[in-house]
Amino acid sequence: LCALLSPALLPAVALMCLTEAFHDRARAWLVVKAIPLLVLTMIAVISPWLYRNYQVLGGIVPVRSNFGLELWIGNNPAANGKTFVTSAADSSSPYGRLHPNESPEEQAHLTAVGELAYMREKGANARSWIVSHPREFARLTVNRVRWFWFPDVDMWPASSPGRGLKALVLCGLSVAAMCGCLLQRIMRR
Repeated sequence: LCALLSPALLPAVALMCLTEAFHDRARAWLVVKAIPLLVLTMIAVISPWLYRNYQVLGGIVPVRSNFGLELWIGNNPAANGKTFVTSAADSSSPYGRLHPNESPEEQAHLTAVGELAYMREKGANARSWIVSHPREFARLTVNRVRWFWFPDVDMWPASSPGRGLKALVLCGLSVAAMCGCLLQRIMRR
């Protein structure tokens, strides 16, 4: 279900399987033997969607087709490491010029070339930009990690009530999670 509903979590699932296999050497073989069953179950769950995507989009798209677009939205000359350079409500955000949901020009281009070709084109644009701007890409990546754990107040629109409190609570939860991991590591020794 994770593969179908939120494929971005699949690397976390893989990391959990690897961690479990290396954490308890006595049970490692049980985990390794269970992985093929996990993969087959995942394939069975996403197969109808895979078939639908092949029929509708005309190509193999395991779960979602928009990875190229999302990569481009996050990695372009106007990017700063946030999905929305300012808030989602800001009409002057570059997001509005780059995303077909907001830009009539991009929507027309998407309609003209088709979804699969459009997403591949945006992915190629993003990869080209990343290759030609490796330092900027590294900076954006560091910013994303930082804002994941310690979000800024401007992650919410100015009209959002309690946005300072939201940022403070999320930062506090991050500190608590990190302290919990450290404490668990210390107690194991």
